[in-house]
Formats: sequence, C-alpha cells, structure tokens
Amino acid sequence: MVNSSNVARFIPKAVKEHSSLPYPDIVLENGHIVRKGGGDKSSYTRIARAIWIKSIHTDLDDGIVTYVLAFYYNGREVNVEVSRGDLTKQKLPLLLNRGADTFDENILDVIRHLRNQELIAPQVHVHKTVGWATFRDKAVFKHSEAVGVKSLYTGPLDLVAGTFERWQAMIRTEVLGHLPLEAALVLGASAIVVGFLGEDGGQGSLIAHLTGDSSMGKTTAAMLAVSVGGNPDSRSSGLLSSWNSTRNAMMGTLRGNYGLPIAFDEASMSGFKDFSGVIYTLAEGREKARMTKELELKDVASWCTTILSTGEHGLLSKSNRNAGLRVRILEFSSVSWTKDASNAESIKDAVLQNYGHAAPRLARHLTELGKDKISKRLEHWRRKILDKLDSKDRFAPRMSLKLSMLLVTAELVVEVLDFELNIDGLLDFFISHEHDSGEDRDISTQAYLYLLEQVTLNHHRFSRNYGQLTKDISDFEMVSQEHWGRFDRLKGGELELSITKSAFTKILTDGGFEEPRIILRRWKEEGKLNCEADRLTRKRKLSPTSPRLDLYVIRILDEDTELLEEDPTDSRL
Repeated sequence: MVNSSNVARFIPKAVKEHSSLPYPDIVLENGHIVRKGGGDKSSYTRIARAIWIKSIHTDLDDGIVTYVLAFYYNGREVNVEVSRGDLTKQKLPLLLNRGADTFDENILDVIRHLRNQELIAPQVHVHKTVGWATFRDKAVFKHSEAVGVKSLYTGPLDLVAGTFERWQAMIRTEVLGHLPLEAALVLGASAIVVGFLGEDGGQGSLIAHLTGDSSMGKTTAAMLAVSVGGNPDSRSSGLLSSWNSTRNAMMGTLRGNYGLPIAFDEASMSGFKDFSGVIYTLAEGREKARMTKELELKDVASWCTTILSTGEHGLLSKSNRNAGLRVRILEFSSVSWTKDASNAESIKDAVLQNYGHAAPRLARHLTELGKDKISKRLEHWRRKILDKLDSKDRFAPRMSLKLSMLLVTAELVVEVLDFELNIDGLLDFFISHEHDSGEDRDISTQAYLYLLEQVTLNHHRFSRNYGQLTKDISDFEMVSQEHWGRFDRLKGGELELSITKSAFTKILTDGGFEEPRIILRRWKEEGKLNCEADRLTRKRKLSPTSPRLDLYVIRILDEDTELLEEDPTDSRL
C-alpha cells in the first residue's frame, strides 16, 4: 500500500505546454486537479483529488473505446474501466462509490480535466476474445499479446505462464516417441489451423472425443493438448472445463474462440441424456438464436476451433443414429494415451506450470505462409488420405479434410516447435480410428441390422406364409392383433420382409434413427429395397382378408436369412 502522504509522487505530472489542450487552465498539481488562477501562475483553486486516465483502450473486437481511470483512495490506487460515454455529469458521479471525488459541485470541471487527459494518455489496443480475426484487412491472432498487431488480452482466460523452453523440454522427454501423445499434441495445435482457415476450411469446428477406461490417460492427453494455447487447469480460468455444466455455460466458454483448443472433461458427469444436439451445435460453431424479453435477437455466440472431449462412454453411443452427426466428430476409443502413471504425472506437472507459448509461434508462422500455401498442403494430404480410406464410404471426402488438417498441423509443429514427430505413424493412427468411425457412420447397415433385431424380438407380430396366400385364415392365427408384416420366400430362394409404414417408422424412430426415409432411399440405392420405380413402397396384402397396402419390402441378405429362419416347432417368427 502506498502511504497517502506520498501519493502525489505516483500521479502523472501536468504537461508543461497546456495551450493545445481544450482546457489549459485545468491541470494536475501536487496530487490534485486544480484550476490555475489568472495571470498569477502560482495561484490555483483545488477542484478534486487527482483522477487521471491511465490508458485508453480500443477493443479490436468491436471498436469500443474505454478509459482506465485511476485515483487514490485511502492510500491505495483504484483502477476503474469506463466507457467514453460514461464521462457525463449523470454517470461520472457513480464513481463516488469507489472513492473518487466526483461530486455534483465539481463534476463539470472533472470532466473538462478528463477531456485534457484523453489527449495525452497512452493509447493501447485490447481484446477480450481469442484466436484469429481481421484487423485493418490483415489476419491477426489474439492471445495474451496479439500476433500481427500490438494488443493486450483483457478477458477472463489464463493464457500464458512459465517458459516455452520448459514446456518444450517436457515434450521431448515425455511425449515424443509415444504415438498417442504425439496425436494429442497435434489435436491441440490443430485449433490454430482450424481457426486460421475458418469458413474457408468448410468444416466448422473439429471435435475429438477420447473415450475409454479412467486409467488410460484421457484427461492427461486433453491437458497436454490445451496447454498449446493456455492453462489446462479445470479449477481456474483455463481451457479445460467440465461437462458438468449447463449447455449455455458451455457455449459461453466457447464464445469468440477462433483458434485456441478447448476441452470438456468427463462426459459421464453431464446431464445430457442425448448428446445429438450439443454435438451439432459444437461442430456448427454457433449457438441457437434466442430472443430477449423485449423480443429482440440476443447476441449469438460463435466459434471455430478444435474441441476435445473425454469420457468413459462414446458421445455417438449416446446420440441419435444419424449419419450427419457421425461425420462431425472423431472418436478415439480404448487408446492408452500415456505410457504409465509416472509419465502422466510428469506431463501434468509440466503443463500446469508452463503453457500458452506454442500457439502464438504457430500463428506467426501461419501468417507468414498464408492461406494459399496451407490450402495446397491440405490438398496434398487429402489425396494421400483418400487413397487409404474406404472408397465406398460416401463420407470419406468430408472426413479426409478433417484428417488433412491434422497432418498439416503435424508438419507445422515440426517446422515451428522443433519436434521430430512420427508423421507417417500419425497418419496411420488417425486413419485407423477413422476406419473404426467409418463403420459406425454406416447408418444404412446399422439400421438394417437393428430392424432385423427388432423383428426377431417382435416375431409374434409377423406372419411367415412365404408367398403362399392361402384362403385359410388359420395360417395367420398365430400372429398377434398388431400385424406388422410378413415374410415371403421368392422362387429364387431369396427372402423378403414386407412391413407396414407405421411399424417401420416406429421401430427405427425408437432406435434413434431420426430420418427413416433417408435410410429407405439409401437402401433403394443399394438394392435392398423392392419398390416401385417412383416410390419406396409396393402394394401388397398382409393376409388373405386384408386390403392391399403400401408396404416397405426389404430384401434380406443371404447371410442374414439364418437369423430369421422359421422354427420348425413354431409357425411364428
């Protein structure tokens, strides 16, 4: 604390030349705002205890100008940030509550004094959001200090601590040589590339979910990843948060993030029963528009970055079975991310003390390369990745772009951070997990197998007359009142399932398949659907006495017929 008797020596001296100021007779003298008297330079009238503008902030994000006002109260310096619009006789007196001498009788002179101050106070740019932005037609990267423009971060996040050298030494000792940890490092660093490309990337945010048992080092891998950009401590204002928060809180955490990795730890702690909606929102990079009480649109949060998640269960397993959902997320299951407990502790200890140094270095290199060169690298990797992906997977082109961003990031990490990553190994690592995800993304096959499973469980709702539409109704007595469909054995031996539209829709909807008609169209393309040329149905009878109905007729693959063969001791399925 500064002794009140010595306060004056900490207050800026009045400028010697006042003629250029709008109110040259109002100056700072001996810890006070004073008005100089007439021709007698030694006489003055005290107006108030000193208040001055410590700095003028222009926000890179919205251009709003704010002042950091400084004054002393009870021997300590008080700093208050106010808008330039607050320098009025109605609003400035509110600083009385903070200890400033802004009374009704002197408020106009205090305002005049601050008008003088704004001409001589230091001007600085600031930013409250992080990642990439455009400033004066130039790409800049906002971190604790911006890359590409002089600007300081004034937001809530803790972005830098320790030294790059200590963080770098830990990577070389604990991470390099263990492919999963190298992958985690690349996932974290990819945020800078994803944000840099933004809309040009065409994919929105990149989401990676690490799933498996609690002893596999998922959280450690996430901490390593986000340490590229900032504090990986979930207990402070860092880039690692918990799934145990509201949806709005999660979106608030992401607001304005265009290039720093962020992670949500332990999905099992979430209150979400179905992750479908939140995955869509995270990937799209924009929260839903909402209205204020005055029926005006609220400011909508947006972001474009890499989002990591951890959990003992997969997010896709807790989501609707929708193909569009599955191309929005990379899932890494049952990976031993750390080598052992000692390895995990060493990584945690290092990243909790040293973080946030890599992101600005990578960003500076990206600004030097430019988007054209990065786009060429992406295309190079996309071709290599497509050669390795399943050519029958219709989502391979979209997934190849996500994976190519990771491989371009790996190259940049080698170039900028001076690490010898196993890039060929990383390519195989990401491809292998993409193959696993590709199987999960095949909604057509999933829906087909799920339908057969549910038909088996509901066998009493299906007749098996194999096309022998006899007039004897007793052939159908074993079918329950809810007659959902029938099986037919064709002349060539093929088996077909005819099912009512309502039963089919109920089965798939209950199973989490949101768009049954899209699945039907896919089956038609694959030849699994026996239908009329311009429809998805055929007219058939379920029994001799029933009318002809529009039914979905599904061809059963030969290898699946055994699952549905009639029990010789029972006429029911």
